[in-house]
Amino acid sequence: MTRLLVYSSTLNIKMYKTEVFNRLYRQYYEQLYFFARQYVDDEDTCHDIVTSIFEDVWKDIERIAQFKPDAIKTYLYTTTRNRCMNKLRHDKVHQRYVDFCMHLSSYAENPDKLMEMEEMEREMDRRIDELGPPTREIFIACYVDRKRYKEVASEMGISVSTVRKHITKALKFFSAKYKKG
Repeated sequence: MTRLLVYSSTLNIKMYKTEVFNRLYRQYYEQLYFFARQYVDDEDTCHDIVTSIFEDVWKDIERIAQFKPDAIKTYLYTTTRNRCMNKLRHDKVHQRYVDFCMHLSSYAENPDKLMEMEEMEREMDRRIDELGPPTREIFIACYVDRKRYKEVASEMGISVSTVRKHITKALKFFSAKYKKG
C-alpha cells in the first residue's frame, strides 16, 4: 500500500510539473518569440533562443513553479533579452573574425602577397599555440571548428560564461600581440 502511495505521489508531482510547464509554454512562447524578434532579425534564431529558454525552464520547473506569476514573466523576459544580447555579442565577435579571415584571403588573390599570407598564417598558429590549454581549445572549437559557445560548454563540461571568458581572453591576447607587431 505504501509503495502505491509513493508511486501515486510521484505521478502527481510529474503531472503537476508537466501541467505548469505546458501552461507557461502556451502562455509565453509566442510572446517571447516576438520579443526576441525586436533584438534579433533571424526567425530561426529567435525560435532557437526561446526554445532553449523553455528547455532550461523544464529543467528547473520545480523552482520556477514556486515563483509568483509576475516574477515568472519577469524572469522569462529578462532571460530572453539577455540571450538575445549574448547572441548579438557573439555575432559581432564572429563577424570581426570573418572580416579578419577575409582580409587574409585577399592576400591569396595577389601572388606577391601569397608568401606574406602564409607567414601570417604561421604567425597566427604560433599565437594560438601561445594561449594556455583551456583557452586554446575553446578558441579553436569556437573559431576554427565553428561550434557555438553552448555546444563547447556542454562538450567540455563548463558553463557558457566560462567559454565567453576564455574567448575574451584569447581575443585580448591577439589584440595585444597585433598591436605590438
